[in-house]
Amino acid sequence: MQRPLRLPEQKAKWRRERDSNLSVMRASEPAGEILERSALKDLRSEWRRERDSNPRHPCGRSGFQDRLFQPLTHPSTAEEPLNWVHCTTLLLRRKPRRTQMLPDAGPAIYDELAGHGLFHSRFRRVVMCGRYYRRSDKQRIAEAFRIGIPPSFEILPDYNVAPQTMQPVIVEDRDTAERALRVMRWGLIPSWCDDPKTLGLSTINAQAESLMKKPVWREPFLHHRCLVPADGFYEWQKLDAKQKQPWAYALASGEPLAFAGLWERWRSTDRREEIETFSIVTTEANELTAPAHNRMPVILEPRDYDRWLDRGDPERPPLDLLRPFDAAGMLGWKISTAVGNVRNNEPALLEAVPDQPPAPTQASLF
Repeated sequence: MQRPLRLPEQKAKWRRERDSNLSVMRASEPAGEILERSALKDLRSEWRRERDSNPRHPCGRSGFQDRLFQPLTHPSTAEEPLNWVHCTTLLLRRKPRRTQMLPDAGPAIYDELAGHGLFHSRFRRVVMCGRYYRRSDKQRIAEAFRIGIPPSFEILPDYNVAPQTMQPVIVEDRDTAERALRVMRWGLIPSWCDDPKTLGLSTINAQAESLMKKPVWREPFLHHRCLVPADGFYEWQKLDAKQKQPWAYALASGEPLAFAGLWERWRSTDRREEIETFSIVTTEANELTAPAHNRMPVILEPRDYDRWLDRGDPERPPLDLLRPFDAAGMLGWKISTAVGNVRNNEPALLEAVPDQPPAPTQASLF
């Protein structure tokens, strides 16, 4: 008599069957084509029956994997075809590893996944801008942005600003129409979200091309724009499968800069919790940053600060400001891989390193 399979063995069997079935479909789908529903109908029905008949099925009864089979059109601008076997395996895992990330098929792919409900915040994404630095003190920020800062308001230099941290942000005061400094958390939470844990996508960056298209960005862009004071940002240039070279970027003048940002005030349904959060708007990379990444944060000229902050006419938002900053006015240099660890926060992170192959990068926030 055959011994019954234990739960770990049954899970392994399910995974083997799932991967073998997926490999029969298509291992890689070229950009610009549509996954046909008819080719997946039988497999979807079989999985649903197996899942619903067994309460201990590793996929559970959430139905999350069902949304994978909606027809999905790839943007024709994708840099590489998306490996659907890899993507499906990640989406169906109950508890993905902390360092797991989706295949790098270009930012447009991930936005398409999120728009179809297929991208979950548990799966990390290579984003831009995901780390920046601010070495200016309170006095320098007050002079650069022409704002009054109360003596009790403390702004300390931060050489490794990471998402989900509290950072100073400049907004337009509703009553006085003057610039005001507030502290917000990096990672926008829409006001209509009932539970931030169920949002299902990363909101530390907002792509300039999607600000008027997606509900999560449209309202903040029309009514809640802000300036994010900084002195520069970091990006990682991929050298090979295991090595990345971090770069630091700043203005050639050495002056503080302002990222174009969006902010929102979120309140819990019971009105007991309230928090203000922000996101940094990104655009296409310029000639200087393109070797490291195809996106960069929108850096505003000082003459455009008032126009960006002014709520003005929602029918005429400042879309023309969402452009790459002039590469001639910026500097970029290689820095130590120590910046990959968010616990490292010191001026030495900005020191240039000689042109030599870097050591393998440690697991970082992204």
